[in-house]
Amino acid sequence: HAKIMVPPSGSPLAGKAYCQDAGILTCVEANPQGGIVWQRFMRKVDNGKPIFFGELLVLRSKGQFIAFDGRTGERRWSRKVSGRFVQHASDYILDWSGSNGSGKAVCLDPKTGKIRWQKTYGHGTQAFAQANVIHFFQTPSGKPLRHFVVNPLTGETIQAYEDILQDVMKGGGLWTVRSCGAKGALLGSDGKGKQEYRIYKLDGKKPNPWRLGDVMIVNVIASNDKFTVVEESGHQLVVYKFEDDGYRATPLAMAGTKFDRNNMYF
Repeated sequence: HAKIMVPPSGSPLAGKAYCQDAGILTCVEANPQGGIVWQRFMRKVDNGKPIFFGELLVLRSKGQFIAFDGRTGERRWSRKVSGRFVQHASDYILDWSGSNGSGKAVCLDPKTGKIRWQKTYGHGTQAFAQANVIHFFQTPSGKPLRHFVVNPLTGETIQAYEDILQDVMKGGGLWTVRSCGAKGALLGSDGKGKQEYRIYKLDGKKPNPWRLGDVMIVNVIASNDKFTVVEESGHQLVVYKFEDDGYRATPLAMAGTKFDRNNMYF
C-alpha cells in the first residue's frame, strides 16, 4: 500500500520519486537504477496530494504539515492544523475545515510554515485555491449559493457575490461546487433522484445550465484553467474543455477500471 509521490515537470526535485510505506519515507532516483537517496521514519501520510514547493516536499500527517528538504531529507518545519482539506497554489497552502465543519480557513507560508491569516466563513463552505485569488463558496442548505473572492496574501475579501443561484432546486437539493478553474466553476445538485449541472463564470451572474442528459459524475479528479477531468458512472474517464458557451467533452474510455485515487497526482 505504498504512496508514491512524483514532482511535477520543471520542479527542482524532478528526477526523484518519494515513497511512503510502513512508516518510512524514502527518496529514490527515478532512473533504471533507482538508488535510495535518503530515508526517514514518519507516521502515515494523510490522503491528498503532496505539495512540492521549490526544493521542499510538504506532507500532511496526523493533524500537522511537515516540510522536508527534498534533496537531503532534512526536516525544515512543521505546523499543527485542524482542518480536513488542503489546497495550494503558487506560494501558499490553504487548510480548511470543509463543508461539514465551521468553515475555518488557515493560510500558511510554505517556505516557513508560518500562519499568514485565518478566518471563519461558516458552515457549508468550499474553497478553491488559485495563483492570485482564493474562491470560497458557501452553500447553506435550502439557500442560494454565495461566492467570496479572497486575497491569499492578506485574507481580505476582494469581492463578495450574494445569492448567485436564486432558483434552488425543488425538493431541497443542495448545490455544491464540483470543480473550479480560472475561467469557471462546475456546480452540481441532487434533487429527487435527479442530477443537474451548471456552469458559473465567477462573475456573480446566474450560472448557465449544462445539459448532460443522464450523465452521472462520480468524482472530479482534476481541474485547471482549461480542462476538468471527471470520472463518470461506469468507470469512464472524461475530459471537459471549457469554452465560452460551456464545456466540450472528450471521453476517454476506462470501462471496468477502478481508480486508485491515493496515487493520482496531476
